[in-house]
Amino acid sequence: MKLVKIALVWLVMVSNPFFGQKLTDGDGKSYSIATIKGSQWMTTNLAVKRFKNGEKIMQAQSQEEWKYAAANRIAAWCYYADETGVDMTTILYNWYAVSDKRGLAPSGTHIPSFGEWSALAKNLGGIESAGGILKSKTGWETSQHVIADPANTFNAKPVGSRYIYLDASANWLDGKSKGKYTNFWTRSSINNDTNSEHAHRMGLAYDVDYLIDDMDGLAESILNAKGNGFSVRCVVDVLP
Repeated sequence: MKLVKIALVWLVMVSNPFFGQKLTDGDGKSYSIATIKGSQWMTTNLAVKRFKNGEKIMQAQSQEEWKYAAANRIAAWCYYADETGVDMTTILYNWYAVSDKRGLAPSGTHIPSFGEWSALAKNLGGIESAGGILKSKTGWETSQHVIADPANTFNAKPVGSRYIYLDASANWLDGKSKGKYTNFWTRSSINNDTNSEHAHRMGLAYDVDYLIDDMDGLAESILNAKGNGFSVRCVVDVLP
């Protein structure tokens, strides 16, 4: 009987790559995970530089490289950079990296669909309250309201974005995006059309409390262009 119990414990550990609440990407970087209203999410943004099959993702740091990747639908990543310098702690991806068949998400996880993000927001009380729960307590340009969830394990920081239609700049219409905005790609193309130039994203802004879900006339805006550089969070696959 003891041998059977030991065998069962070993089986659980092998079949669950997140035993101990950690996961590792193809570069060997570790991520913590947290259970948020029934689903398990990474607590920091993805920062891998190679696909799951080991092939490197193109780094497109310059404006010319980033625009070339977008025009040719090439998977690419970059560090956030603006007039103040390069932030090597923040990695942004275009949507072509998100959708690449070689796999951006670490084994045992996937990039959430628009529906999964919407379900998370609903489980956190709806779009209006989810933003305050998901935001980090510090780093935003203006003081945020009291975080609804004291634990706040999602901890979304305003790391900024990159906008292809603004000359591949990290500056939004009101200036630099770092400190003001963060956007997360979903794996869902607009109208489920992979040929569309737009994909769904979820956003947070310094001057609003809610989670921006892009359904209110924003689905085909320049903010949803697949050539943009946004952050990625992964969700753990549901074990059978």
